Amino acid sequence: MRRKRRQYYKAEARRLLDRQNLYVLIMAALLLVMMSIAWQVIVSGFFSFFHFETVSLTPENEQIVMAAETTVNLLGVLILLMPLWYGFCAIARTMVFAQEDSPPAEPGQLFCAFSSPRILLRVWRASLWIFWRFAFSAGLIWGMWYGVGLLEPHLPGLAYFALCTAAVVLTPLLLFPLAGTHLIFPLLLDNPTLGIFSAVWRSMRLSWRALGETLLFWMSFLPWFALGFATGGVMLVLYVLPYFILADTLYAGFLLARGR
Repeated sequence: MRRKRRQYYKAEARRLLDRQNLYVLIMAALLLVMMSIAWQVIVSGFFSFFHFETVSLTPENEQIVMAAETTVNLLGVLILLMPLWYGFCAIARTMVFAQEDSPPAEPGQLFCAFSSPRILLRVWRASLWIFWRFAFSAGLIWGMWYGVGLLEPHLPGLAYFALCTAAVVLTPLLLFPLAGTHLIFPLLLDNPTLGIFSAVWRSMRLSWRALGETLLFWMSFLPWFALGFATGGVMLVLYVLPYFILADTLYAGFLLARGR
């Protein structure tokens, strides 16, 4: 049944990708990618001032500059890219749940989070929660592999190989805390008056109830994303992102409806 449900939502997503919807989603995905690249270029250009020996730095100061560059990039994801992803989800939800008298989706909806300070603040607060969950998972994974590296000189070859194998198996399991963030943006889009903590709690509850099915659903798109990156991002913009966001929106709608 779960496999048939995944196939159904993916088939529905392909059906919704008519010429008009595909055009809107491609334009939105292109804007999203261009904004991401632009931010990266601006930050790298600014910090290159310190890397080309224009300013002489001690090794300690170089580490500080690298940490500052990483921090600025993360702030860019939080302040700019997460609101844009919120708008990308809004476009997909307009297409999936369109009514006969509702206005069609437009690429400009990508910037809907910036239309109101209240909406933008809600998106930033939700994004901070998502960041915390990501940092928690990333910290666990880094700590595990750092510990594996420390044990290398003290273990025989076979035992160290078994330890690395166990770490490889545990790495995806440590990403499980991220599953609780899956439905936060759909909940905020469906309920403009819903509080952030209520959205976070409901997202965690509904996501964990269907954790295995959600992971299998996402993993089914790995070959598509591999194709997108193998083509230098061309297929990622032209098909993979539009296809994935529509299928994921349909699946999120099913989880929300089941949780009511």
